[in-house]
Amino acid sequence: MAARQSKKPDIYDVAIVGAGPSGLYTAHQLVAKGLRVVVLEADSVIGGRVKQIDNFVPWLYDVGAEIIHGSETILNDIHKKQGWPTKEIFHSFPKPKYESNENPVEWYYLGRERKFVNWKTDDADIQLPVGKIHDLVKSGRRGVSSSTNTSLLKHLVSSGTPYRTISAMDALYGKVWASDLDKLGIHEIAEEEDCAELGYEVNLQSTDSFRKLIQHLSSGVEVRTQWPVKEINYGASVTQLRSNSSNSDFVLAHRVVIAVPASVLKDGDIRFVPELPEPKREAIKQIGFGNALKVVLKFNRRFIPENMQLMICSDSTFTQVWTDGGAARNTPNIHTVTAFVSGDAADTVSKMDDKQKVLSFLQQLDQMFGSPTEPQPATNCYLDALVYDWSKQPFIRGAYSYPALGSK
Repeated sequence: MAARQSKKPDIYDVAIVGAGPSGLYTAHQLVAKGLRVVVLEADSVIGGRVKQIDNFVPWLYDVGAEIIHGSETILNDIHKKQGWPTKEIFHSFPKPKYESNENPVEWYYLGRERKFVNWKTDDADIQLPVGKIHDLVKSGRRGVSSSTNTSLLKHLVSSGTPYRTISAMDALYGKVWASDLDKLGIHEIAEEEDCAELGYEVNLQSTDSFRKLIQHLSSGVEVRTQWPVKEINYGASVTQLRSNSSNSDFVLAHRVVIAVPASVLKDGDIRFVPELPEPKREAIKQIGFGNALKVVLKFNRRFIPENMQLMICSDSTFTQVWTDGGAARNTPNIHTVTAFVSGDAADTVSKMDDKQKVLSFLQQLDQMFGSPTEPQPATNCYLDALVYDWSKQPFIRGAYSYPALGSK
């Protein structure tokens, strides 16, 4: 009787760990080149930090990524090639110089002074943040010695920067990076800014949310959900990925791409056999990874002036605030105001219960926009709220990486 031949193991060309936008984009590109690819995702759904909430407002609301930061980016290229409509919205950062006929919709709110300052301002302290960052980028290009590296906060204090400027920079640059000025390195910032994709000063928004992006990138791609990779054994000619201790629960691949949040690697969720080389372990340890959450309030009318779309709020609990809805969405009786909270502020707000988060944001808006005739405009037209805390999502646990001091 002939001996029974054992079944040849199934080996993929590439296994990708993580079904967020970067993992799915990589898979999409490789499949198009004819490679056999599998994407392994720990969660029950795909998309990572791209996630929508249905039925809160008449449009799909993106509680994670919602803005295309840059007109000449891969993300915007995909939208143009697919014919997906976008609209230009507020700028992320003030331009160095505004033309005389421009009317910016971006404002600073100076919490201690309780006043608004437009980005097209003559206030020298508030003009400084842009110049300070441009100076850092120039110094990075000049190759300043790493021995002079320090935190952005220390750099600003030692150079005699006014407190008003430091506070505005923390609300703008610190929180955009989901961090704080004392954690950001000036050389790391220079390198990050120098590598920014072209057109980054322009912000675009997909009119239909990013759901179609995830659907497009995952089309034709084999994805296994609820498959958390616990071990990657890359010591042999073929890499083995395991989900648990079961001998039958594994995937074999010639190559592996890791596309998980930095928090997953920093917390040691994945065991590597053999252990990763020391430089890679040190890089994972040094990379910054901040927290972030969104508090979205729904209102039955717009109480914020039409010429205000983005407000950077210094000395305030909720530092980045923007508007949506109304005429822009053809929903005259539905308006939203979003607070993006990040860095240490997010850690503090995260400890509040959701009712406290909402009440605190309403109080800040009332303080910002109240008048003698209507001291509580936000409270008066409030309808509902949505709170989404990314630190509490088990396979994400935060926002995104930032240029931490010492991580260059």
